[in-house]
Amino acid sequence: MKSDLKWNHLIPEKIYRQFQKLEQEKPANEIIKYQQKNEIILYEWFQNCWDSVTSNNRARIDSYFSIHDTYFKTDLNTREKLNGAQIEKRYE
Repeated sequence: MKSDLKWNHLIPEKIYRQFQKLEQEKPANEIIKYQQKNEIILYEWFQNCWDSVTSNNRARIDSYFSIHDTYFKTDLNTREKLNGAQIEKRYE
């Protein structure tokens, strides 16, 4: 049933609907592989954007990237994967 309400979410409705369909049709291990593949693409895209922006200036700030609240964060300057305790230790 089509709703009269306008789609008002972060991700496009088409992508959301495709993922819902995938969840219904595919085994969990295939969904996990799909998510991992897309996370890699997102990390690489974000890292490339960061590199592009910072290559034009000498100023470097400590910056970390993660998807939602994942355990490991990626240091955008060194590309190291670190957990929260390792990041905190850097500032002691």
